[in-house]
Amino acid sequence: MRQHLRYLLLCSLAAVAAGCGNSDKDNNGGSSNALSPAAELCGSIGDKVWLDENGNGIQDGTEPGVPGVTVEAEVCGGSLAATTTTDANGNYLFDNLDDSVSYRLCFFAPPGYAWTVPNQGGVEQTDSDVMADGCLNACVILSDCKAPRYVDAGLVRTGEEGCGSIGDRVWLDGNCDGIQDGGEGGVSGVTVNLETCAGAFVGSTVTDGNGNYLFDNLDDSVDYRVCFVLPAGYTFAPANQGGVEGNDSDAGPDGCTADCIDLNDCKEPRYVDAGLCREEDEAEGCTPGFWKNHLNHWAGTGYSPDDEFDAVFGCDLFGDDTTLGEALNSQGTLKNLGYHGVAALLNAASGGVDYKYSVSEVMDIVCDAVASGDLEGGKNLLAGANEAGCPLSGK
Repeated sequence: MRQHLRYLLLCSLAAVAAGCGNSDKDNNGGSSNALSPAAELCGSIGDKVWLDENGNGIQDGTEPGVPGVTVEAEVCGGSLAATTTTDANGNYLFDNLDDSVSYRLCFFAPPGYAWTVPNQGGVEQTDSDVMADGCLNACVILSDCKAPRYVDAGLVRTGEEGCGSIGDRVWLDGNCDGIQDGGEGGVSGVTVNLETCAGAFVGSTVTDGNGNYLFDNLDDSVDYRVCFVLPAGYTFAPANQGGVEGNDSDAGPDGCTADCIDLNDCKEPRYVDAGLCREEDEAEGCTPGFWKNHLNHWAGTGYSPDDEFDAVFGCDLFGDDTTLGEALNSQGTLKNLGYHGVAALLNAASGGVDYKYSVSEVMDIVCDAVASGDLEGGKNLLAGANEAGCPLSGK
């Protein structure tokens, strides 16, 4: 944290001599300076707003920064000089300040939060510098720009539990139609952020092993917005498709809900979903017929035609000792999922096929379809991927 900020501050101090310019202002949340032109000024104040999870007033190593917090710098005894908001890591910066002027900083706590106890631990770089009202109790003197000034602020949750809740699921939309079809599994490890409609950060979580997430104990007098952080290799599915609220995707192209979420006096939970589509970058796939007729290409996949299907996939589709090879010959009403499941497994495991799904994703699609009873939905997902075009030799 300090190293990145010191770079920004040193770049500001050396702007004229080294040509750093004033680009840092575009990266710190959009601070605005109400004093004289930036090229004539050299003072800097900044650092971090963090969530003090144990309430001890000290920045412990695992405690996260808090984005979206408004910070104001005012001339001591005078007018507002600049304002900014903390970035995604909780950092903020006021640069190009007039070093002949003293400043007072004020931070504005998001709903449900208060400021931690100040000046703890005896180490200036890891304590919180603001009082209960969010402001410094003394003016900051810039000392002729001889050194940057670091001002931190720690937030604690107020403990005032509300009755509102927002949550649901992030899922892999295999056909990218914006509708949660049977057999489409959840996506774990996706970051979900909650903020007020005024833009104040409220909290962050990640989806669990089934793609589910939840924000609870929310203040029902506040309107909220949910923002999903897009993982690499994915795009967001089309929003608001199909006309059924419980089965659509609510995330816009930027990952955020378009409308404010009213908790409606906590009368019911609010369900907010997001569908993810895999980027298609020349995906490949060989059909079940190819794998049935070219057993030589099984070499290197780690699987044999004699391996038992249910044991490999970890769920009971056949309910007996049917092998992978036998499953490739089992086309029919109930067994189409097995037929395409084997081909999908081999495509994913083959080093020569740039397949849409990983081995674990193929297994999840098959077993989710078995658990839900929607064998046709799972089969449809895999069939489309298996017919993307086979790059392997037919020999």
